Amino acid sequence: MSVYFSQRGITRPADDRLSELGFGRAHHRTLTFIGVQPGCTVQELAKTLRIANQNLNRVLSPLVKQGYVEQRHDPKDLRFRRLYLTEQGRELEEHGFQAQFERLDEVMRQSDRATLQAYLDFTRLMMDAEDRAFLDAVSGSGEPADD
Repeated sequence: MSVYFSQRGITRPADDRLSELGFGRAHHRTLTFIGVQPGCTVQELAKTLRIANQNLNRVLSPLVKQGYVEQRHDPKDLRFRRLYLTEQGRELEEHGFQAQFERLDEVMRQSDRATLQAYLDFTRLMMDAEDRAFLDAVSGSGEPADD
């Protein structure tokens, strides 16, 4: 249960802001991963989020209609739509990220280095191998990411 309450504590500020706009956690995840992988295709995003394209489109459609996400056809293959955050989308995603960063920063300041390393090791071990590989890839280092 501690994992549940920990996640809720970290995501609450973003959830509250998104709720004001009629969005939920699925919208937040979508914005976050488009922000991390600008230009990803709908199919790539669905694979990353491990959801069906149809379910992703239910989440993505209002984000596009309300101007948070922009879809552009891939110039090399018009069958693919590439996804980008608009300025408005970046601001919303950054609001959620900033609140999470502040919460984590507060906790980190209260923790010693060994505790932080144990947390990073623990959360990494909880990930599926595919998710660890994704995190390593988006961190840009090829090395395990520290977050």
